[in-house]
Amino acid sequence: MELNIFSVKFNQNNIKAYNQDSCPAFTGKNIKPAVKTVALGTTTALAYLGVNQTNKKENAFINKFLNERDDVKSAEMLLKKYPELYWLTNDVNATPEGKSSNNTDSISKFLFGKKHIEFDRTMAGIQCLKYVLNNDYESFTQCQNDEIKLTPDNFEELRNYTLSVLKTPEDVDAMLAYTVINDLGKIKNFVSDVEGQAGIKAKDHDEALLIGLKYMPKKIPSFNRLSQKYQKEILNALEADFNLGQFVFAECLEGNLTKFKNVTPESKQLYIVHLLYDVAGVAGHINPKGSLVMTNPVYNSYMQGIESINELNSKSENEVYDSFLMKKANDFGLPMRTPKERAIVKLILMSRLTKQEDLINVKKAFDELDTDTKNNLIEGLSKDGIKNGGTLLYYAPAFIQNTYNAKLDNKTALLKKAFEVLALIYNDNESNASGIKTVSLANIANAIKNSPDLKTEQLYQIYKKEFYIINAPSRRSRWSSSKNSANCLVST
Repeated sequence: MELNIFSVKFNQNNIKAYNQDSCPAFTGKNIKPAVKTVALGTTTALAYLGVNQTNKKENAFINKFLNERDDVKSAEMLLKKYPELYWLTNDVNATPEGKSSNNTDSISKFLFGKKHIEFDRTMAGIQCLKYVLNNDYESFTQCQNDEIKLTPDNFEELRNYTLSVLKTPEDVDAMLAYTVINDLGKIKNFVSDVEGQAGIKAKDHDEALLIGLKYMPKKIPSFNRLSQKYQKEILNALEADFNLGQFVFAECLEGNLTKFKNVTPESKQLYIVHLLYDVAGVAGHINPKGSLVMTNPVYNSYMQGIESINELNSKSENEVYDSFLMKKANDFGLPMRTPKERAIVKLILMSRLTKQEDLINVKKAFDELDTDTKNNLIEGLSKDGIKNGGTLLYYAPAFIQNTYNAKLDNKTALLKKAFEVLALIYNDNESNASGIKTVSLANIANAIKNSPDLKTEQLYQIYKKEFYIINAPSRRSRWSSSKNSANCLVST
């Protein structure tokens, strides 16, 4: 996928900031077409989608979108259809994962003259969905290294699963709307508006989105125009307060699985497909050409995770969680008989490392920790949030990866530093109470990315100074009254 730089940029004056009283309309008048660059697969998805003759307008849009070969024209179409995409160009709490590339292929830079991380990530996820629907394996994998490249068989499996859920153009439209609104909870003005209107403090961007959809759906047009069927499925998944990505990388706790048991099969399928393409596009701000992330090891991990959560109807949360960890331990060639061995498997997953030399570095870094640090880590990583209170370290994988990638040499020492910080934070939040406490590590994930030489104690002090903690009682108590909303401590 080659994207050409345009001589005429998008007029910044036409971009309206998000506010609760307006929804910007997209005209696209200032965009000139790029060359056609992406070859479609031999069979497009429309041949597989059941066409609803009663909604010819929707069918026509999906047909045109799937057959549009120009990436920027595709973005232009999406901006017209799903205006919330504009809002992602406003002031956002962008992901702390990885450094944004300065490459000239950023669609947001072409359209708006400036790079917008969350816009590029969302567009990349949608492009990946389009590649899969159009059976375009080459475009989906074009940026992947050969040694970890998604195999044709796994691509076909992903496509078959996607088509088993997205059976009609209406299904595809609902998925596109779901993908577009997914990160609205990262937009600062949006969060301020929904929290103010609902009188509830959101613990993360997913909950901010849920509050917005429940309290002010008319302000979110792409969601508001969906049929009740799709609205209910999206809300049902969000209310479960479960993130499959956090499960696959051992970021969440067993207790996070509890509410997911009550998600309807239809909502679960829609959520899983949405999540797979959210993951596929997660590095779109680094490389927009295909999916940099949905490689063979990552795809296999997600399939293992999906297989595990599908066992929730017959197994307990702890059994499902440990079943998944055991699968990964076997993949790593590691034992998982003791709390220490289990902690190491979880740290490998949280580190998002797959190469054998990297796994060795994780184990070596853990072994070099002092006894107290090891014990704090083992204890913190063993809490399930059901029988005993546990702490979810939100963005811990981003923090570990950013630390690991901060320098080229002495990878063991870099991991050791990251683990020392995690141990200090776990010890800080030790509790015998039941339930799950969510702690954001976004600030130190960004800090180490920008200042690679920060020491353990310095990172810990940054966390202490600028942290927020959300104590998590039942969602019912938080939604019933603003007085019961979660405590949020923010230092500016």
